[in-house]
Amino acid sequence: MKALSPNALEAMDLPYVEAYNQQVDAEVARRMSNPESGKKAAKIKEAQGWRLRPDLGALCMDGDPSALVVYLQANPSYGDDATRETHYQPHPDWSLSVAGSHIHPTTHAYYRNTVFLHLQQEGVTLHDISRKMLKVELCPWASKKWPGNGKLDAVLSNFPSREPIERFVEHLVDRGAMFIMARAWAPWFEAVPSLAPLVGTRVFKSRTPASALICRSFYPDGFRLRRLRGNTWKPSSPCWTRALRPTQRAGSQRPQSSRSKQRGSMSPTPLTARVARLPGGG
Repeated sequence: MKALSPNALEAMDLPYVEAYNQQVDAEVARRMSNPESGKKAAKIKEAQGWRLRPDLGALCMDGDPSALVVYLQANPSYGDDATRETHYQPHPDWSLSVAGSHIHPTTHAYYRNTVFLHLQQEGVTLHDISRKMLKVELCPWASKKWPGNGKLDAVLSNFPSREPIERFVEHLVDRGAMFIMARAWAPWFEAVPSLAPLVGTRVFKSRTPASALICRSFYPDGFRLRRLRGNTWKPSSPCWTRALRPTQRAGSQRPQSSRSKQRGSMSPTPLTARVARLPGGG
């Protein structure tokens, strides 16, 4: 864990960040050398977004390291006016800082209104997400865009920080964590080969790497439940959404509709009350 601290990551990577940004600048200059068109201008803007922001510091991990649900991302994002002080800042009430309201407004709004929106509609609160989810970045340095699987991604894979990040995620695999894989599929599978055999059981890969949104259409297996008998529900696979839901208090009564009271039977409760949290959650 000491090797994953922001100070340790910065000490390892800073010289490599400078060399990487020089290659990005060279790629931008190459794209600008030809006459521009609307499409060309978009490609130039995309390449400019690959530049890393060392002034924002290094952060590969956000949240409780013991959490059962691990959200795998490419690298931290940022708003144009973000500073080191307003980037991902720890807070005693928010283990996962991006779920809290104390961080940069752009980042906060993005995670609350986009990434976690559908989870909240399922009845999972931001506080539950903060306490029960860990976010791990493949690259600890912030940029607006991920360069994809080309030569610049190969440069990122040679950053010294990659080795301790790989070891940490391998440890998470060994201890039984479940993974939401949002971005950088191929680089993550290359960095941690033990993730690939778990796809569909403990690794849930988004249907598209273009969006970090966590929703049913992108992660159907993560939300899928099947009804057995009566009011008993079981997951069709070890769905990670169970681990994010609040645990139902012992002895609590499920609400009954007026119709079910007339029949003398218990009515199905909302989805969030049908399942309990997996043991060992963070």
